[in-house]
Amino acid sequence: MLKERALRHYEDDCGCAACILLACGEEYGKDISSDCLKSCESFCGGLGVGSLCGALLGSLMAIGIFCEDISTDKLIFMDKFNSRLGSMLCSKLRTSDGCGHIIEISCDILSELIDKDRKK
Repeated sequence: MLKERALRHYEDDCGCAACILLACGEEYGKDISSDCLKSCESFCGGLGVGSLCGALLGSLMAIGIFCEDISTDKLIFMDKFNSRLGSMLCSKLRTSDGCGHIIEISCDILSELIDKDRKK
């Protein structure tokens, strides 16, 4: 399952954006390049300044790779993410326990969107 894969990578010190993208590649059978994963490092910690959540940004990257209707799916993702978590900002979402809960919710929403597109 997507969220279990992502959480395993996160627990192995993979950043929030990269763990989601890497898990999607594994789950849905696409090779994610090391350069692409390295680019995710700049997203951690809300772009390093508590801004947009890295898990959100990694999920949007995954939508660009794995979804058919990118324009609609990214809006659906952001709406559900914000509704479930109450913010899109790392500074408001991250807890002292880290980002595991954010990654779980992101993966739940993301797998729903990707699975829907794969059934078309």
